[in-house]
Amino acid sequence: MNARVYGVGTAAGIVLIAVLNYPFNIYLLGAVVPSLPQGQASLAWGLIVIGVLIVLITGAVAARMGGTSDLRC
Repeated sequence: MNARVYGVGTAAGIVLIAVLNYPFNIYLLGAVVPSLPQGQASLAWGLIVIGVLIVLITGAVAARMGGTSDLRC
């Protein structure tokens, strides 16, 4: 494994924590616990979609940095 692949994974994890903080800590908890303020659903779902795209793009970048040239293993 290449050390750059670990760096890409670590950076993606940090970015995902920042992106998914609102959907999981504000919106989801507000929907479950009535005494907490509930966030906007559209913003939460938008950030979840962005998080999924980050995971997919990061996987492709890490695979390319690891030396993969095609989709086969």
